[in-house]
Amino acid sequence: MPDDHAAQRLTPNALERRVKRWLLSGPFDCYLPVTPGLENTLVEELLDLGLANERAVVTVEHGGVSLPLDHAGIMRANLSARTANRVLLRLGSFPASSPEMLYDRARTLDWLVHLGFQTGYRLHVTSRRSKLQAGDQVVNTVASAIGRHMRDHGLYPKPAQDATLEFHVRLLNDRCTISLDTSGEHLHRRGVRTHVHAAPLRETVAAGMALTALKPGAARPDVIVDPFCGSGTVLLETLDVLTGAAPGRHRAQTNEANDTAQRRVEPDGGNTAADGVTPGFAFEHAAWHRPGRWREVQREVQRQAAAHALDPQTLPRLIGIDTDAAALAAARSNLEGRPVQLVRADSTTFDYDSLDATEGLVIGNAPFGVRLGDQRQAAALLERLVHALAGARGRWRGCLLALDPAPLVRHPAWHDTVVTPVRTGGLTAHIVTGTVAGPPRQT
Repeated sequence: MPDDHAAQRLTPNALERRVKRWLLSGPFDCYLPVTPGLENTLVEELLDLGLANERAVVTVEHGGVSLPLDHAGIMRANLSARTANRVLLRLGSFPASSPEMLYDRARTLDWLVHLGFQTGYRLHVTSRRSKLQAGDQVVNTVASAIGRHMRDHGLYPKPAQDATLEFHVRLLNDRCTISLDTSGEHLHRRGVRTHVHAAPLRETVAAGMALTALKPGAARPDVIVDPFCGSGTVLLETLDVLTGAAPGRHRAQTNEANDTAQRRVEPDGGNTAADGVTPGFAFEHAAWHRPGRWREVQREVQRQAAAHALDPQTLPRLIGIDTDAAALAAARSNLEGRPVQLVRADSTTFDYDSLDATEGLVIGNAPFGVRLGDQRQAAALLERLVHALAGARGRWRGCLLALDPAPLVRHPAWHDTVVTPVRTGGLTAHIVTGTVAGPPRQT
Protein backbone atom coordinates (compact mmCIF):
# COMPACT_ATOMS: atom_id res chain seq x y z
CA MET A 1 0.00 0.00 0.00
CA PRO A 2 1.35 3.47 -0.83
CA ASP A 3 3.28 5.39 1.80
CA ASP A 4 1.78 8.43 3.45
CA HIS A 5 2.91 11.78 2.13
CA ALA A 6 2.64 15.35 3.23
CA ALA A 7 -0.58 17.10 2.31
CA GLN A 8 -2.07 20.50 2.94
CA ARG A 9 -5.12 20.35 5.20
CA LEU A 10 -8.40 20.86 3.40
CA THR A 11 -10.08 24.23 3.87
CA PRO A 12 -13.85 24.64 4.35
CA ASN A 13 -14.10 26.58 1.08
CA ALA A 14 -12.31 23.84 -0.85
CA LEU A 15 -14.62 21.22 0.65
CA GLU A 16 -17.65 23.32 -0.27
CA ARG A 17 -16.54 23.57 -3.90
CA ARG A 18 -16.00 19.82 -4.07
CA VAL A 19 -19.36 19.07 -2.49
CA LYS A 20 -21.15 21.40 -4.92
CA ARG A 21 -19.61 19.56 -7.87
CA TRP A 22 -20.69 16.24 -6.38
CA LEU A 23 -24.25 17.44 -5.78
CA LEU A 24 -24.51 18.56 -9.39
CA SER A 25 -23.47 15.07 -10.53
CA GLY A 26 -26.64 13.51 -9.11
CA PRO A 27 -29.03 11.77 -9.01
CA PHE A 28 -27.28 8.96 -7.16
CA ASP A 29 -27.80 5.23 -7.07
CA CYS A 30 -29.68 4.38 -3.88
CA TYR A 31 -30.91 1.16 -2.32
CA LEU A 32 -33.81 0.94 0.12
CA PRO A 33 -33.95 -2.33 2.08
CA VAL A 34 -37.47 -3.47 2.91
CA THR A 35 -39.08 -6.41 4.70
CA PRO A 36 -39.13 -9.26 2.15
CA GLY A 37 -42.62 -9.43 0.72
CA LEU A 38 -43.21 -5.66 0.84
CA GLU A 39 -41.02 -4.76 -2.15
CA ASN A 40 -43.95 -3.86 -4.43
CA THR A 41 -45.64 -1.92 -1.63
CA LEU A 42 -42.50 0.19 -1.32
CA VAL A 43 -42.41 0.73 -5.09
CA GLU A 44 -45.98 2.06 -5.01
CA GLU A 45 -45.00 4.33 -2.13
CA LEU A 46 -42.05 5.76 -4.04
CA LEU A 47 -44.26 6.43 -7.06
CA ASP A 48 -46.93 8.11 -4.92
CA LEU A 49 -44.29 10.24 -3.19
CA GLY A 50 -42.97 11.41 -6.53
CA LEU A 51 -39.55 9.92 -5.80
CA ALA A 52 -39.90 7.78 -8.92
CA ASN A 53 -41.73 8.89 -12.05
CA GLU A 54 -42.12 5.46 -13.57
CA ARG A 55 -41.48 1.85 -12.71
CA ALA A 56 -38.81 1.68 -15.37
CA VAL A 57 -36.32 3.52 -13.17
CA VAL A 58 -37.00 1.25 -10.18
CA THR A 59 -35.27 -2.10 -9.78
CA VAL A 60 -36.94 -4.57 -7.44
CA GLU A 61 -34.69 -7.05 -5.67
CA HIS A 62 -35.44 -9.57 -2.96
CA GLY A 63 -35.57 -7.50 0.20
CA GLY A 64 -35.00 -4.12 -1.40
CA VAL A 65 -35.59 -1.55 -4.11
CA SER A 66 -33.00 0.41 -6.11
CA LEU A 67 -33.61 3.77 -7.75
CA PRO A 68 -31.83 7.06 -8.49
CA LEU A 69 -32.33 9.89 -5.95
CA ASP A 70 -30.86 13.35 -5.66
CA HIS A 71 -29.84 14.61 -2.22
CA ALA A 72 -33.31 16.10 -1.59
CA GLY A 73 -34.86 12.78 -2.60
CA ILE A 74 -32.65 11.00 -0.06
CA MET A 75 -33.95 13.31 2.66
CA ARG A 76 -37.54 12.86 1.48
CA ALA A 77 -37.26 9.07 1.39
CA ASN A 78 -35.96 8.98 4.97
CA LEU A 79 -38.75 11.27 6.14
CA SER A 80 -41.68 9.89 4.17
CA ALA A 81 -41.21 6.24 3.08
CA ARG A 82 -43.32 4.14 5.44
CA THR A 83 -42.08 0.65 4.59
CA ALA A 84 -38.38 1.27 3.87
CA ASN A 85 -35.95 0.03 6.52
CA ARG A 86 -33.09 2.32 5.53
CA VAL A 87 -31.92 4.53 2.68
CA LEU A 88 -28.46 3.52 1.47
CA LEU A 89 -26.48 5.78 -0.86
CA ARG A 90 -24.27 3.59 -3.03
CA LEU A 91 -20.74 4.92 -3.36
CA GLY A 92 -19.45 2.22 -5.69
CA SER A 93 -19.62 -1.40 -6.78
CA PHE A 94 -16.66 -3.37 -8.11
CA PRO A 95 -15.02 -6.84 -8.23
CA ALA A 96 -13.11 -7.64 -5.03
CA SER A 97 -11.79 -11.17 -4.60
CA SER A 98 -8.63 -10.14 -2.72
CA PRO A 99 -7.58 -7.49 -0.18
CA GLU A 100 -5.47 -5.80 -2.85
CA MET A 101 -8.42 -5.47 -5.24
CA LEU A 102 -10.63 -4.18 -2.44
CA TYR A 103 -8.05 -1.58 -1.37
CA ASP A 104 -7.26 -0.34 -4.88
CA ARG A 105 -10.89 0.28 -5.77
CA ALA A 106 -12.11 1.50 -2.37
CA ARG A 107 -9.49 4.25 -2.12
CA THR A 108 -10.73 5.78 -5.41
CA LEU A 109 -14.20 6.46 -3.97
CA ASP A 110 -14.95 10.06 -3.03
CA TRP A 111 -14.95 9.64 0.75
CA LEU A 112 -14.30 13.34 1.21
CA VAL A 113 -17.77 14.54 0.13
CA HIS A 114 -19.34 12.28 2.74
CA LEU A 115 -16.93 12.45 5.67
CA GLY A 116 -15.69 16.01 5.30
CA PHE A 117 -14.10 16.99 8.61
CA GLN A 118 -15.60 14.05 10.54
CA THR A 119 -12.99 12.44 12.76
CA GLY A 120 -14.62 9.01 12.86
CA TYR A 121 -16.88 6.60 11.03
CA ARG A 122 -18.20 3.06 11.37
CA LEU A 123 -17.96 0.10 8.98
CA HIS A 124 -20.59 -2.63 8.71
CA VAL A 125 -19.42 -5.65 6.71
CA THR A 126 -21.43 -8.56 5.32
CA SER A 127 -20.18 -11.35 3.07
CA ARG A 128 -21.87 -14.15 1.13
CA ARG A 129 -20.34 -16.52 -1.36
CA SER A 130 -17.11 -14.49 -1.49
CA LYS A 131 -13.44 -15.21 -0.91
CA LEU A 132 -13.25 -12.22 1.41
CA GLN A 133 -15.11 -12.91 4.63
CA ALA A 134 -16.67 -10.42 7.02
CA GLY A 135 -14.08 -9.68 9.68
CA ASP A 136 -11.07 -7.61 10.66
CA GLN A 137 -9.27 -8.12 7.35
CA VAL A 138 -11.99 -6.41 5.31
CA VAL A 139 -12.52 -3.70 7.96
CA ASN A 140 -8.81 -2.91 8.09
CA THR A 141 -8.48 -2.92 4.29
CA VAL A 142 -11.37 -0.50 3.77
CA ALA A 143 -10.18 1.67 6.67
CA SER A 144 -6.73 1.82 5.06
CA ALA A 145 -8.31 2.83 1.74
CA ILE A 146 -10.32 5.60 3.43
CA GLY A 147 -7.25 6.74 5.32
CA ARG A 148 -5.16 6.92 2.16
CA HIS A 149 -7.84 8.97 0.37
CA MET A 150 -8.35 11.37 3.26
CA ARG A 151 -4.62 11.85 3.99
CA ASP A 152 -4.34 13.46 0.57
CA HIS A 153 -6.36 16.30 2.09
CA GLY A 154 -4.62 16.44 5.45
CA LEU A 155 -7.45 14.59 7.24
CA TYR A 156 -7.15 11.50 9.43
CA PRO A 157 -10.52 9.95 10.32
CA LYS A 158 -10.52 6.54 11.96
CA PRO A 159 -13.08 3.82 12.68
CA ALA A 160 -14.94 4.62 15.89
CA GLN A 161 -17.85 2.80 17.51
CA ASP A 162 -19.53 6.03 18.61
CA ALA A 163 -19.34 7.67 15.16
CA THR A 164 -22.59 8.78 13.51
CA LEU A 165 -21.81 7.98 9.87
CA GLU A 166 -21.72 4.30 8.94
CA PHE A 167 -20.65 2.73 5.66
CA HIS A 168 -22.03 -0.65 4.62
CA VAL A 169 -19.55 -2.95 2.90
CA ARG A 170 -21.41 -5.78 1.17
CA LEU A 171 -19.50 -8.66 -0.44
CA LEU A 172 -21.54 -10.94 -2.66
CA ASN A 173 -20.11 -13.35 -5.21
CA ASP A 174 -16.71 -11.63 -4.99
CA ARG A 175 -18.23 -8.27 -5.77
CA CYS A 176 -18.11 -5.41 -3.27
CA THR A 177 -20.76 -2.71 -2.91
CA ILE A 178 -20.02 0.16 -0.53
CA SER A 179 -22.86 2.40 0.64
CA LEU A 180 -23.42 5.22 3.09
CA ASP A 181 -26.27 4.59 5.52
CA THR A 182 -28.12 7.90 5.34
CA SER A 183 -30.74 6.85 7.91
CA GLY A 184 -28.77 6.05 11.03
CA GLU A 185 -31.22 4.26 13.26
CA HIS A 186 -33.54 1.78 11.54
CA LEU A 187 -36.50 3.65 10.03
CA HIS A 188 -39.05 1.54 11.89
CA ARG A 189 -37.94 3.48 14.94
CA ARG A 190 -40.31 6.38 14.41
CA GLY A 191 -39.67 8.00 17.76
CA VAL A 192 -43.35 7.67 18.68
CA ARG A 193 -43.91 4.66 20.94
CA THR A 194 -43.31 5.30 24.61
CA HIS A 195 -44.38 1.80 25.71
CA VAL A 196 -43.89 -1.58 24.06
CA HIS A 197 -45.77 -4.75 24.96
CA ALA A 198 -44.93 -8.40 24.23
CA ALA A 199 -44.00 -9.46 20.66
CA PRO A 200 -44.30 -5.97 19.13
CA LEU A 201 -44.78 -5.58 15.39
CA ARG A 202 -42.31 -3.41 13.49
CA GLU A 203 -43.82 -0.15 12.35
CA THR A 204 -42.66 -0.71 8.78
CA VAL A 205 -44.63 -3.96 8.55
CA ALA A 206 -47.67 -2.37 10.19
CA ALA A 207 -47.45 0.44 7.63
CA GLY A 208 -47.32 -2.15 4.84
CA MET A 209 -50.55 -3.64 6.16
CA ALA A 210 -52.22 -0.23 6.37
CA LEU A 211 -51.15 0.68 2.82
CA THR A 212 -52.46 -2.67 1.59
CA ALA A 213 -55.81 -2.29 3.33
CA LEU A 214 -56.29 1.37 2.33
CA LYS A 215 -54.86 1.27 -1.19
CA PRO A 216 -56.51 3.40 -3.87
CA GLY A 217 -59.69 1.83 -5.16
CA ALA A 218 -60.51 0.04 -1.91
CA ALA A 219 -63.82 0.89 -0.26
CA ARG A 220 -63.49 3.73 2.23
CA PRO A 221 -64.27 2.29 5.69
CA ASP A 222 -66.32 4.23 8.20
CA VAL A 223 -65.09 1.99 11.03
CA ILE A 224 -61.58 0.50 11.43
CA VAL A 225 -60.98 -2.09 14.15
CA ASP A 226 -57.72 -3.62 15.31
CA PRO A 227 -58.96 -6.76 17.08
CA PHE A 228 -55.52 -7.52 18.59
CA CYS A 229 -54.26 -4.00 19.14
CA GLY A 230 -51.43 -4.73 21.63
CA SER A 231 -49.47 -1.53 22.16
CA GLY A 232 -51.22 0.21 19.25
CA THR A 233 -48.62 0.00 16.48
CA VAL A 234 -51.06 -0.91 13.69
CA LEU A 235 -53.47 1.84 14.75
CA LEU A 236 -50.67 4.42 14.83
CA GLU A 237 -49.54 3.52 11.32
CA THR A 238 -53.10 3.32 9.99
CA LEU A 239 -53.87 6.78 11.33
CA ASP A 240 -50.72 8.16 9.69
CA VAL A 241 -51.71 6.65 6.34
CA LEU A 242 -55.19 8.14 6.64
CA THR A 243 -53.86 11.62 7.43
CA GLY A 244 -50.81 11.53 5.16
CA ALA A 245 -48.50 12.33 8.08
CA ALA A 246 -44.82 11.60 7.40
CA PRO A 247 -43.63 8.58 9.44
CA GLY A 248 -40.25 10.18 10.20
CA ARG A 249 -41.62 13.51 11.41
CA HIS A 250 -40.83 12.81 15.07
CA ARG A 251 -37.20 12.15 14.21
CA ALA A 252 -36.82 15.22 12.04
CA GLN A 253 -34.93 18.18 13.40
CA THR A 254 -37.49 20.94 13.05
CA ASN A 255 -37.26 24.65 13.72
CA GLU A 256 -39.93 26.67 15.48
CA ALA A 257 -41.77 27.51 12.25
CA ASN A 258 -41.86 23.89 11.16
CA ASP A 259 -43.02 22.84 14.58
CA THR A 260 -45.93 25.24 14.33
CA ALA A 261 -46.87 23.85 10.91
CA GLN A 262 -46.61 20.31 12.25
CA ARG A 263 -49.00 21.01 15.07
CA ARG A 264 -51.74 21.63 12.52
CA VAL A 265 -51.29 18.09 11.18
CA GLU A 266 -50.29 16.12 14.23
CA PRO A 267 -53.15 15.50 16.70
CA ASP A 268 -50.87 15.54 19.72
CA GLY A 269 -48.88 18.51 18.43
CA GLY A 270 -45.53 16.98 19.35
CA ASN A 271 -42.36 16.14 17.55
CA THR A 272 -40.14 14.93 20.36
CA ALA A 273 -38.71 11.49 19.71
CA ALA A 274 -39.74 8.71 22.09
CA ASP A 275 -38.64 5.07 22.60
CA GLY A 276 -34.99 6.05 23.01
CA VAL A 277 -34.57 7.30 19.44
CA THR A 278 -32.16 10.16 18.92
CA PRO A 279 -33.86 12.82 16.80
CA GLY A 280 -32.52 13.24 13.31
CA PHE A 281 -31.03 11.11 10.55
CA ALA A 282 -27.46 10.18 9.71
CA PHE A 283 -27.43 12.26 6.50
CA GLU A 284 -27.53 15.39 8.66
CA HIS A 285 -23.90 14.65 9.55
CA ALA A 286 -22.67 14.11 5.98
CA ALA A 287 -20.49 16.79 4.41
CA TRP A 288 -22.98 17.18 1.54
CA HIS A 289 -25.90 17.91 3.84
CA ARG A 290 -27.71 21.19 3.23
CA PRO A 291 -29.68 22.26 6.34
CA GLY A 292 -31.61 24.89 4.38
CA ARG A 293 -32.73 22.36 1.77
CA TRP A 294 -33.64 19.93 4.56
CA ARG A 295 -35.92 22.52 6.14
CA GLU A 296 -37.52 23.09 2.74
CA VAL A 297 -38.13 19.34 2.32
CA GLN A 298 -39.78 19.19 5.74
CA ARG A 299 -42.00 22.15 4.96
CA GLU A 300 -42.98 20.64 1.60
CA VAL A 301 -43.92 17.35 3.25
CA GLN A 302 -45.86 19.13 5.99
CA ARG A 303 -47.78 21.23 3.43
CA GLN A 304 -48.70 18.09 1.52
CA ALA A 305 -49.81 16.36 4.71
CA ALA A 306 -51.93 19.36 5.66
CA ALA A 307 -53.47 19.45 2.19
CA HIS A 308 -54.43 15.78 2.33
CA ALA A 309 -55.25 15.61 6.03
CA LEU A 310 -58.77 14.48 6.74
CA ASP A 311 -60.97 16.58 8.93
CA PRO A 312 -61.29 14.80 12.31
CA GLN A 313 -65.03 14.74 11.68
CA THR A 314 -64.54 12.71 8.47
CA LEU A 315 -61.97 10.24 9.81
CA PRO A 316 -63.16 6.66 10.09
CA ARG A 317 -63.90 5.63 13.62
CA LEU A 318 -60.79 3.84 14.93
CA ILE A 319 -61.13 1.19 17.63
CA GLY A 320 -58.52 -0.99 19.31
CA ILE A 321 -59.55 -4.17 21.11
CA ASP A 322 -57.46 -6.36 23.40
CA THR A 323 -58.05 -8.63 26.37
CA ASP A 324 -54.76 -7.72 28.04
CA ALA A 325 -54.95 -4.77 30.42
CA ALA A 326 -51.19 -4.18 30.25
CA ALA A 327 -51.28 -4.08 26.45
CA LEU A 328 -54.12 -1.57 26.50
CA ALA A 329 -52.23 0.58 29.01
CA ALA A 330 -49.27 0.66 26.60
CA ALA A 331 -51.58 1.48 23.69
CA ARG A 332 -53.27 4.23 25.68
CA SER A 333 -49.90 5.85 26.32
CA ASN A 334 -48.74 5.51 22.71
CA LEU A 335 -52.04 6.78 21.28
CA GLU A 336 -52.57 9.64 23.71
CA GLY A 337 -54.16 12.63 22.00
CA ARG A 338 -55.17 10.63 18.93
CA PRO A 339 -58.79 9.88 17.90
CA VAL A 340 -58.75 6.18 18.80
CA GLN A 341 -61.13 4.32 21.12
CA LEU A 342 -59.62 1.46 23.16
CA VAL A 343 -61.79 -1.36 24.46
CA ARG A 344 -60.90 -4.22 26.75
CA ALA A 345 -62.81 -7.14 25.30
CA ASP A 346 -62.57 -10.44 23.46
CA SER A 347 -62.59 -9.50 19.78
CA THR A 348 -64.11 -12.88 18.85
CA THR A 349 -67.25 -12.21 20.89
CA PHE A 350 -67.35 -8.43 20.50
CA ASP A 351 -70.68 -6.98 19.33
CA TYR A 352 -69.68 -5.61 15.91
CA ASP A 353 -73.32 -4.76 15.22
CA SER A 354 -73.03 -2.06 17.89
CA LEU A 355 -70.57 -0.19 15.65
CA ASP A 356 -73.29 0.36 13.04
CA ALA A 357 -70.74 0.07 10.24
CA THR A 358 -71.70 0.38 6.59
CA GLU A 359 -68.13 -0.36 5.50
CA GLY A 360 -65.95 -1.91 8.16
CA LEU A 361 -62.29 -2.89 8.16
CA VAL A 362 -60.44 -5.15 10.57
CA ILE A 363 -56.69 -4.78 10.47
CA GLY A 364 -54.28 -6.27 12.95
CA ASN A 365 -51.47 -8.59 13.93
CA ALA A 366 -53.00 -11.89 14.99
CA PRO A 367 -51.21 -13.92 17.69
CA PHE A 368 -48.72 -16.21 15.97
CA GLY A 369 -48.90 -19.06 18.41
CA VAL A 370 -45.11 -19.22 18.60
CA ARG A 371 -44.34 -16.59 21.17
CA LEU A 372 -47.78 -16.06 22.56
CA GLY A 373 -49.35 -19.48 22.82
CA ASP A 374 -50.31 -22.58 20.98
CA GLN A 375 -50.73 -22.47 17.18
CA ARG A 376 -54.01 -24.38 17.36
CA GLN A 377 -55.40 -21.74 19.69
CA ALA A 378 -54.23 -19.03 17.28
CA ALA A 379 -56.04 -20.76 14.40
CA ALA A 380 -59.23 -21.13 16.44
CA LEU A 381 -59.03 -17.45 17.38
CA LEU A 382 -59.01 -16.39 13.72
CA GLU A 383 -61.89 -18.71 12.89
CA ARG A 384 -64.01 -17.25 15.72
CA LEU A 385 -63.15 -13.70 14.65
CA VAL A 386 -64.33 -14.31 11.08
CA HIS A 387 -67.49 -15.95 12.41
CA ALA A 388 -68.20 -12.87 14.56
CA LEU A 389 -67.68 -10.51 11.63
CA ALA A 390 -69.82 -12.62 9.31
CA GLY A 391 -72.74 -12.23 11.69
CA ALA A 392 -72.50 -8.44 11.85
CA ARG A 393 -74.38 -5.86 9.80
CA GLY A 394 -72.58 -3.97 7.08
CA ARG A 395 -69.77 -5.06 4.76
CA TRP A 396 -66.51 -6.02 6.43
CA ARG A 397 -63.06 -6.39 4.91
CA GLY A 398 -60.07 -7.91 6.62
CA CYS A 399 -56.31 -7.34 6.51
CA LEU A 400 -54.65 -9.59 9.07
CA LEU A 401 -51.06 -10.65 9.66
CA ALA A 402 -51.05 -14.35 10.51
CA LEU A 403 -48.34 -16.96 10.77
CA ASP A 404 -50.63 -19.54 9.16
CA PRO A 405 -53.11 -18.16 6.60
CA ALA A 406 -55.08 -21.44 6.39
CA PRO A 407 -57.73 -20.61 9.05
CA LEU A 408 -58.69 -17.55 7.02
CA VAL A 409 -58.31 -19.02 3.53
CA ARG A 410 -60.44 -22.06 4.30
CA HIS A 411 -63.16 -20.22 6.24
CA PRO A 412 -66.44 -20.30 4.25
CA ALA A 413 -67.20 -16.67 5.14
CA TRP A 414 -63.79 -15.32 4.02
CA HIS A 415 -63.75 -14.43 0.30
CA ASP A 416 -61.57 -12.65 -2.29
CA THR A 417 -58.43 -13.79 -0.52
CA VAL A 418 -54.99 -12.36 -1.32
CA VAL A 419 -52.02 -13.76 0.62
CA THR A 420 -48.67 -11.94 0.77
CA PRO A 421 -45.79 -13.70 2.58
CA VAL A 422 -43.54 -11.39 4.61
CA ARG A 423 -40.51 -12.00 6.80
CA THR A 424 -40.93 -10.59 10.28
CA GLY A 425 -39.30 -11.51 13.55
CA GLY A 426 -37.27 -14.21 11.82
CA LEU A 427 -40.47 -15.95 10.69
CA THR A 428 -42.44 -16.10 7.45
CA ALA A 429 -45.84 -14.64 8.21
CA HIS A 430 -48.63 -13.69 5.82
CA ILE A 431 -50.64 -10.55 5.18
CA VAL A 432 -54.07 -11.94 4.35
CA THR A 433 -56.73 -9.69 2.86
CA GLY A 434 -60.29 -10.60 2.04
CA THR A 435 -63.97 -9.82 2.36
CA VAL A 436 -66.18 -11.28 5.07
CA ALA A 437 -69.65 -12.32 4.09
CA GLY A 438 -71.94 -14.61 6.02
CA PRO A 439 -75.20 -16.25 4.90
CA PRO A 440 -78.05 -13.87 3.97
CA ARG A 441 -80.03 -12.72 6.99
CA GLN A 442 -83.64 -13.61 7.47
CA THR A 443 -85.92 -10.59 7.19
